[in-house]
Amino acid sequence: MSILLVGCGAMGNALRQGWISQGQSEIKVVDPFLQAEPNVYKEQTHLPKDFKPDVVVFAIKPQVAAHIIPQYSTFIVNNPLFVSIMAGVSVASISKYLGEKPTIVRAMPNLPATVGKGITGVFSPSALDQEKRHLIDALFSAVGKLIWVNSEEKLNLVTALSGSGPAYFFRFAELLAKAAEELGLTLEQASELSRQTLIGAGALIESSPKSITELKVNVTSPGGTTAAALKAFDQDNVFGEVVKNAIQAAFTRAKELSQ
Repeated sequence: MSILLVGCGAMGNALRQGWISQGQSEIKVVDPFLQAEPNVYKEQTHLPKDFKPDVVVFAIKPQVAAHIIPQYSTFIVNNPLFVSIMAGVSVASISKYLGEKPTIVRAMPNLPATVGKGITGVFSPSALDQEKRHLIDALFSAVGKLIWVNSEEKLNLVTALSGSGPAYFFRFAELLAKAAEELGLTLEQASELSRQTLIGAGALIESSPKSITELKVNVTSPGGTTAAALKAFDQDNVFGEVVKNAIQAAFTRAKELSQ
């Protein structure tokens, strides 16, 4: 397939590198901030006149969507698949910017896509034929895994969970290190232990067929240190409420941005 990538920041470039690693060669990029190189263009008007992409991917900042997206409405006559990875820009807005009746898919990848370990939530407001669905699967499986959701509301929840989620784990690792430092370890020791524990736990989840709950039970000896810590976490469900409130806050903000 031929791909036009509009915007090539951290996430856009992660996608491009993933596509290249999968053997995809026909990729053109429009980004005014990139250095000149083959198939990279500063402006939409610089693209070859006969270029007809199968997929147009918008990886731009939401703040510039209203200005940038209309420039690509000329491609609608060739019926490409328009894909947006912009947070907070609804399908209705993208459709308004493009005009006519384009085929639009919204996707929400997350930061681990930059190392090929991402998870992407995908939503389409209309049924896609097998060919277009295959295109989407190919685009995002190149940087990790993907799941389909059946409403834009659920895509906002994907944003709150996995889109923002890496920061939650980073924050937890920070708090673990801070607690250990206050109890006597050096900051360097505490940070390294916290960091590697997070890495190792993630690797276990990825490699084991067991559920996360089963893995938790496996590391928890009755009456042991882990059990004591988990009891503190679960006391009065305070920790559970903090997590729920955090997801709710992110979900509410995602909906606000979409509106």
